Amino acid sequence: MRLEFHRYRLSILINLINLEEVKMERYYFRRATIDDLDILLELNNTLTIDTWTMEKFQQAFEYEIPILLIANSSNVTVGCIIYLFCLDEVRIIYCVVNQTFRNKGLGTKLVNEVLLEARKSNARYVLLETRTTNFPALSLYTKLGFRIIHIRQDYYTHLINEDAYLMEYEL
Repeated sequence: MRLEFHRYRLSILINLINLEEVKMERYYFRRATIDDLDILLELNNTLTIDTWTMEKFQQAFEYEIPILLIANSSNVTVGCIIYLFCLDEVRIIYCVVNQTFRNKGLGTKLVNEVLLEARKSNARYVLLETRTTNFPALSLYTKLGFRIIHIRQDYYTHLINEDAYLMEYEL
């Protein structure tokens, strides 16, 4: 009985150490290049609804649209965000975090990095659209200070028949 108790305590201790290692893991940002196409497609495949094709990613590179990747200390790319500068606003047009790495604050890190870039460029607003049923995204954006300013009816007709919220963050 006593041996079982010690094994149980040791098991808990090992799990806590592993949890601390996950919490302490460092992440860094880098700009994507055309050589990252496979990584972007792999991230895209973690979505329940594919929204981008290889051609769309290639066009983003062709038009020099910023694509920011986030990777962990093991050099595994775990997410990306794509955004456009347009006059006095920045538009987030794509954001994904690999499902394995969700709920670790990485989406927040990606959006905050774009907000920082927007401030540096003297933008007044950051805009984005998200599906009305994408509750994790809605929670993230609302927590960061975005507000719903419009509903775009049947916005996602090419994928599913769904409305989108147009959300705005005022800088």
